[in-house]
Amino acid sequence: MQDEDRTLPAPLVAAHAEGFSANHDSHDFEPYDEFMWSVETSQWWQSWTGNPAAVIAPFRVFGQDSSGGLAAFWVREPDKPIETHTSRRAAPLVLPPSMARHCRSC
Repeated sequence: MQDEDRTLPAPLVAAHAEGFSANHDSHDFEPYDEFMWSVETSQWWQSWTGNPAAVIAPFRVFGQDSSGGLAAFWVREPDKPIETHTSRRAAPLVLPPSMARHCRSC
């Protein structure tokens, strides 16, 4: 297995450093210190899609809320660094708990 760069881009690190509310009527956010490991993300993707052949998840997960919903970038060009993407190449999204529930237990 090759090493993977899980480093968050500087603007995201800065945003995470601002702090987030905890236990606020389930509207909270737990930022990760680094992107979720791609193997774990792919295992979740396979489980959620029901497709064991779905090996490359098009997401870079960078946090979650208390319900298990994930915060991620949807990446269209995985071979390019996330910070070089324009809004057409990567879009932030939140995966609700019904979609994300398997992710942290893979």
